[in-house]
Amino acid sequence: MTLPVRRFSHFYPQVRALLTEAFPSSELVPEWVLNTFALRRSIDFLAYFDPAQESSFCGITLTIHSEDLLFVIFLATDRSARSKGYGSRILSQLKEHYPEHAIALEIEPMLRDAENFHQRERRLAFYQRNGFDETGLFTNYEGENYEILLYLPALLPDEGATAQRYKDLGVLCGALEELLSSLTMPVFIPTIHVGMRE
Repeated sequence: MTLPVRRFSHFYPQVRALLTEAFPSSELVPEWVLNTFALRRSIDFLAYFDPAQESSFCGITLTIHSEDLLFVIFLATDRSARSKGYGSRILSQLKEHYPEHAIALEIEPMLRDAENFHQRERRLAFYQRNGFDETGLFTNYEGENYEILLYLPALLPDEGATAQRYKDLGVLCGALEELLSSLTMPVFIPTIHVGMRE
C-alpha cells in the first residue's frame, strides 16, 4: 500500500526519522523543499506500508518523471524492513506504475578506497538483481560524484521505443539534465558526465 507523503500525514514523523537515519546531513533535502516538491504533478513523494504486517511502515521514495523517464531522487527502507525484500517490492511497484518508463537512479560510485566500499558493492548488486544496469554516466553535486544506473522496460509497443531511445548515452544524458533542471532548485541540478570507475 502506498500513500502520498504530506507534512500533516499521521506517519510523517516516521518519514522524517527515516530521512535523518538513511541519509547523511549533506544529502538531506530541507523539509520545506520536500513538502513543496510533494505538491508538483511530476513529483511523487510516497510512503510504503505492508498491509500483511498491520500496515507497518516500510519505506519512502521521491521520484520525478517525464513522458517516458522516471528518476528516483531517493529510495529508503525503514531499518525494521531491511533485508526482507521490501526494497525490491518498492522497485517493482515503481515499474508497475510506470510500465513504459525507463527508470534512472544514482548510487555512490565503486571506489575501492572508499570507507564503505563493501556497502556500495552490495547496493550495486541489489539494483542489478532488480534489473538496473550501469550506464557509464555520473552526476556531480558540488564535488560529490554518483553513478547513474538505468532500468529499461523490456516489453513495450513498437519494439521497446523507450528502451532503444535511452540506450544512447547522449539522449539519456540530455533527458536527465532536462528532467532535473525542471526541479528549479539549483542545489539539485548536477552536472552529468561520462566517467570511468577508479
